[in-house]
Amino acid sequence: MLLDPHSVAARYARAVLNYQQGKPAAAENDLQFILKRNPNNYRALDALGEVDLTLNRPAQAEEYLRKAANLAPTESKVLIHFARALQEVGREEAAQKVLSSFKQLGVSATRPRPGPRNGDFQRMLSMPTAQPETVDVSSLRSKLEKNPNDLNLNLELGKALLNQGKTAEALNAYRKVRDLTSDPRIDARCGKDLLDSEQYGLAQQFLRDAAARDPSSADTRLDLVVALFHSAGPAAALAELDVMLPVSGKYEGDYYLLRAQVLDGMGKTKEAVDNLNRGFRASPTRPDLYFQATLFLIKHERYQEALDLTARKRQ
Repeated sequence: MLLDPHSVAARYARAVLNYQQGKPAAAENDLQFILKRNPNNYRALDALGEVDLTLNRPAQAEEYLRKAANLAPTESKVLIHFARALQEVGREEAAQKVLSSFKQLGVSATRPRPGPRNGDFQRMLSMPTAQPETVDVSSLRSKLEKNPNDLNLNLELGKALLNQGKTAEALNAYRKVRDLTSDPRIDARCGKDLLDSEQYGLAQQFLRDAAARDPSSADTRLDLVVALFHSAGPAAALAELDVMLPVSGKYEGDYYLLRAQVLDGMGKTKEAVDNLNRGFRASPTRPDLYFQATLFLIKHERYQEALDLTARKRQ
């Protein structure tokens, strides 16, 4: 991966990609580079702790993750990783105490949420030294005046406006895109962009279009369920899950983890637990659903299972 060696954001992006691709040792140098620039970057500390856990260096992992947890005491993922490190060094009671603190933090375990996508490194980094790449919105608008129905320009404008926090304008751009395309791949891509920005209503419309045009895409349908949960409620989300039955193959584990979270949101705890166990047996693949399943276990004070799940996700 070619990058600017002085770019903190680029180094972080490469570190995350290397870690996700099963190359934790390759991620380590880039994370150390970031921490030399900013020793208090809790996201880099958290990532380095995960690297050390994967490389069987629990004592070092605990040191990094303790610092990350002190810097970000309400960040649920950091606390989960810290608890796992405590367990790895034999501090079971301390690990369960960290997980039990989630109730005091008010962390939601019943509302499925999208996790960060692979391309969203700038927002994940959250550092003043790593500003998101500036897109010349005025130039895009000028080009669109000459060709208002250019699909790619409208897509680029919508994404740029979302990244810059100009949500109302961004949604208008995405609505224009929706009028211009019937390609389910573009519909799914827009739906994912909008999910990441928690714009669930319009995300749901794009994902419905994508699912209708490509009914075989289970990943799109799972994203649609998340959007429906937030925009229309758990009953609508459950109805969409029922449409997918029967489910087998790659996404079976993800399906049942998401179904468990939706059922828990409806107060159907026993059914939720049954689906959660079925999801675990089928080996889920989506990190966002693994994380939500961990929160589910914490909510129900099943701390050991939550810790075991975080270990399974790293394998």
